[in-house]
Amino acid sequence: MIKKLIIIFILINLKNLSYAVSTVNNGQGQLELSEKIIKDFYFYITTGIQNNPINFFITADHNNSYYIIDKNTNYKGYSGSGPIKRNIIKCEAKYKQPCYLFSNQRFVVWNNNVNPIQKEKSKLKRKISYDELVSALKDLGFYTESTEIKKIEEIFDEILKE
Repeated sequence: MIKKLIIIFILINLKNLSYAVSTVNNGQGQLELSEKIIKDFYFYITTGIQNNPINFFITADHNNSYYIIDKNTNYKGYSGSGPIKRNIIKCEAKYKQPCYLFSNQRFVVWNNNVNPIQKEKSKLKRKISYDELVSALKDLGFYTESTEIKKIEEIFDEILKE
């Protein structure tokens, strides 16, 4: 009888397991990623197979990024709320302003009302090319044509300064 109860208890708990990514302290609202942040994010996403990209944060002014990569590890799981909070404290100490979670592992968790925060659409592959990353960020609402226009305007401004 006890064995049957234990088996039933185990089966009920296995059914209720959740593989959800923590979105604790994730960023909210519209976000246009700068070229600098996209390059940082590309480095973070494409880390070697022996490394684990833990968290990627963006500062409140949207001008800086901060990321944690665990090198030479076998652990490849998502961060829970404890490690996220500890890493936010490090980011805020460095930049002297609030920091918000953009990505947990390679899973984009920023809520901008375009990003569905679903594994099929918001998780990026390690072997993604830079152009594929930019395209994915466009699809998720973090990069628009206006960003490209600003980049072209900056190039013209630099040329005119010379």
